[in-house]
Amino acid sequence: MGPSAAVKSCFRKYATFSGRASRSEFWWFLLFAEICAGVQMILLTALGEFSANRISDGTSARDVCAEVLYSVVVLGVFPPMISATVRRAHDRDCPGKWCLIYFVPFGSIWLLVSFCRRGTAGDNRFGPDPLAESR
Repeated sequence: MGPSAAVKSCFRKYATFSGRASRSEFWWFLLFAEICAGVQMILLTALGEFSANRISDGTSARDVCAEVLYSVVVLGVFPPMISATVRRAHDRDCPGKWCLIYFVPFGSIWLLVSFCRRGTAGDNRFGPDPLAESR
């Protein structure tokens, strides 16, 4: 699965927590989400949102614009990222709640290593092999 197909697939499955996600689908969408976060950070910095000397003396148009930009990126990218993460865990034949291990110290390292490995070959209890569908 290529980058554009992966991003489209994750947005189509915006809140789908069932089924499986291949490595390419997950990693391409993660890269897309990180690029969105980077662009957002650059734009917010340009707006002066992260100024170290910022004194808040009321709401300005700049503040509202920054908050809207932040909300659009978070609401647009975060839910499909969570669903893709759960579906990636399903591909490894782990229940989605295993993604909560991210909040345990060094749990993110375990997820990283696990998500880099190939998913279960063939069907598993969460659905058909996503690689078999692409052939």
